[in-house]
Amino acid sequence: MSSQRRIIWTCLAVLAVFAFSKAEAAPTLQGSTGLANVVSADVLPAHSFSIGRYNRPGEKNEVVVFGLGQALEVGALHRTAGEQGAAVRWNVKWALAQEQILRPGIAVGVEDVGAQAQRTTYAVASKGLPFGLRLHAGVGNGRYHGLFGALEAPLLPQTKLFLEQDGRQWSAGVRVSVGPDFRLDAGHYAGKTYVGGSYTY
Repeated sequence: MSSQRRIIWTCLAVLAVFAFSKAEAAPTLQGSTGLANVVSADVLPAHSFSIGRYNRPGEKNEVVVFGLGQALEVGALHRTAGEQGAAVRWNVKWALAQEQILRPGIAVGVEDVGAQAQRTTYAVASKGLPFGLRLHAGVGNGRYHGLFGALEAPLLPQTKLFLEQDGRQWSAGVRVSVGPDFRLDAGHYAGKTYVGGSYTY
């Protein structure tokens, strides 16, 4: 192999290794940004917001999240669940470090600050991997039982599959980006299917 070809193949190999997936913050069913049930280290950019609605049998979740700075987001979850009625839960997440090529993003947060149901504190790291994969891993209390994590994988253009473990149970879902602002979600979590979508400005 000529030296020029060797250089070209080396460059292509390096690009493949560092083909990191793009972070796209969208709300979870719990109100913070992340996947379906597991949070990520991503926060919404300053002066942006995201709204979403997710339906499960016997339950409706409406969420809104605001980016209040380069490292801070605040959100609210309005959940209506059968005989339990409706409740509003407030969430906050602070990014300690932005994700870079060789370093994961790191964030800490609190869900259900007012303990309407179950206050949860956590720390989470997120890192893009080769071939469009993305890993999230963290530790928390409340609805998390110690360690939790999730793996995202590209399926088709603008479509991602993900598998989550919240410390108690597994869940899986798919997220489809419809243009730069809209996302559609569907999956199976806590023994029930869910469908929904979000808009991020």
